[in-house]
Amino acid sequence: MFDFDPHLDMPIRGARAIAEALRLYDEDGKPDSRAAYYGLEAGHYDATKRGKKWETTLRRLLAPHAASRQGTANATKQEAA
Repeated sequence: MFDFDPHLDMPIRGARAIAEALRLYDEDGKPDSRAAYYGLEAGHYDATKRGKKWETTLRRLLAPHAASRQGTANATKQEAA
């Protein structure tokens, strides 16, 4: 049985917010949205692109095999078709 935690399923929208959730920070201590965006585009993180914004949840980011799932770029292309 799964424990319910509402914080795990709250949507996280945008590369900057996803960078904060992943704790990706640059040398100045600011969220590194560029690194997050690269990882999202490359399919390293489980997220969905809705228009120009990326969206995910903390549960999807913390999933043990999130990187082994089908790449988001391929999923996005299939959704567009």
